[in-house]
Amino acid sequence: MSNFMKNVVEEALNGKKTTQQKNDKNSTQSPNQKTSDLNALNQLVRPNHQNKNLEKRLSMLNNQLNQQKTNEKTTQTQDTGVLKQTKSSLEDSISELKKVYFSNGKSEKVEARIDSGQGLGNARLIGSTQDGSSIWFFPSVHPNLTHLFQRTTTGYSVAVVNSKVCYPSQLLLLNDLLKMYPDLKYHLIWNKAKSEPFTLELYDTNENRLEKIAKDTFLHISKRSLASVETLQLNSPSAWVLKQLGIMKHVESIGLVEGLTFFNNLLLLDQFYKNEQNPDLSIQLEQQYLVITGKTEAITETLSILKKLGDRI
Repeated sequence: MSNFMKNVVEEALNGKKTTQQKNDKNSTQSPNQKTSDLNALNQLVRPNHQNKNLEKRLSMLNNQLNQQKTNEKTTQTQDTGVLKQTKSSLEDSISELKKVYFSNGKSEKVEARIDSGQGLGNARLIGSTQDGSSIWFFPSVHPNLTHLFQRTTTGYSVAVVNSKVCYPSQLLLLNDLLKMYPDLKYHLIWNKAKSEPFTLELYDTNENRLEKIAKDTFLHISKRSLASVETLQLNSPSAWVLKQLGIMKHVESIGLVEGLTFFNNLLLLDQFYKNEQNPDLSIQLEQQYLVITGKTEAITETLSILKKLGDRI
């Protein structure tokens, strides 16, 4: 029994010694072996989920910026294409307006007309004279203003002549226009008995023709306004002119003196009657003018004398 226990104790002691020797062997590793083990541990990197998510978001933003730049380039290219197409359409339209068409066997060229500084179709003042007369031209009348004119303006261009005073020469001007352009429409406000301004509205479907009429009329009245005394003669006056002037009988010729006041005209007649022979004439004194009727030769001679006398006043 004692031997058995002795063997057990020895075996136990031998096992402990063997284990201790193994542990001592492991604890006596070289410095190089330890460094190698540390490097191996350092190579074991744990995954960093925050860094991965940040890189993912940055990548998405970069893709969005690139897509936005691509869209802007595409939009700019499309806008450039639209501008080029619009310019091409306008050039084609102008080209069509310049085409040659044939009417009554004659070739006529139609061109787009742009009013310098006014804009296409805008109303404008043709001009004003020293005596206060003015002319306006309306290529077309806006629908909101049609009720302010005396005739329908639909399809018509309109020219308006206005003066502070009514003179017989204004009637002769209209009379000449109607002879040249029988299809010209008009509305006249002229009354020798009332102190109201003279107004003439001309209507024409031909815009270019009416504009020329307005400019020619302005030149005519401008020239008349520069003269201190103006004399006019109308042979074989029409019934319409006689009616407007209040002449109730047929006469061979009419003489007019304009530019003097009522009392200056009175002074003029006094000198004429006292210094000249009294031909067979009828003289009518108005506020702003004289109307003389009679034979053609007598009217011509009388107007010449009155003109010289009037220039001295």
